[in-house]
Amino acid sequence: MILRNGQCRGKNTFTDVLSELVSGFSLRNITLLTSVTGQFNSILSNRVFIVLNELTTFSSSTGHEVDKLKSMITDPTLEIRTKFSSSRVEKNLLNFILVSNHLDPVHLDQDDRRYLVCQCDSKYTKNTQDFNNLFQHIIQEGFYDNFITYFHKLDISQFDARIIPMTEAKKEIIEVSLTDIDRFCIQYFKQLKDGWLCDEAQRYCPDFIKPANFRLQIHKNCETIKQHRIKKFIRLYKIKEDKIAELEQYVEDDDNEEIINQINDERYNT
Repeated sequence: MILRNGQCRGKNTFTDVLSELVSGFSLRNITLLTSVTGQFNSILSNRVFIVLNELTTFSSSTGHEVDKLKSMITDPTLEIRTKFSSSRVEKNLLNFILVSNHLDPVHLDQDDRRYLVCQCDSKYTKNTQDFNNLFQHIIQEGFYDNFITYFHKLDISQFDARIIPMTEAKKEIIEVSLTDIDRFCIQYFKQLKDGWLCDEAQRYCPDFIKPANFRLQIHKNCETIKQHRIKKFIRLYKIKEDKIAELEQYVEDDDNEEIINQINDERYNT
């Protein structure tokens, strides 16, 4: 889970209560991602709940560290590495909450199935009276006993952890995470959906993407097809069927369609 945006919105109150609920098996305030993804990770042994707090933006993070976190969320086992000792394998029981005030604390692919992203409401920001009332309940004797009893009695027979809601906050992170080639395919979606001459597509490629990289990266979303036109074969880029829905949701009216289609028609007939 990712809790995103704004200071003084009670994010840490929520995570502190959950951490205390499994005290001894939780880490409530990890501020460096490398503390859990680094070479030595003995702090993860026998943990079931970890709060990664105040994460920076993804663009400021090391990409491979975020990728390591992905595998830690889904892998069934966990390798525990201790300095000056042999590594060992444990069952992976880890559950994460990522807390951040930044728009893009992690990189999310369009088909992400790991993260639930929640936007924290600002309704009670700086409302000290409400928070004081809440804290008085939390410190009361028996609060945690009652809280864990509630969870034990909660009916989750119809709950499916594989179904993760697509929230507006998650959509925003996914859009921020789009790569340059994703944005190119969105901008020229209509041409690429119908099939666009390869050399013409490359002419419209942004200057900061090298031609060799463009030809390699475009195959993330497109396939190269051959068609026979006017006694010769032509090569076109065409968006893969399983990528159409993912990209189409970002498409706006394309002012370039008419001129690019005209260029294609001219090339087809020469």
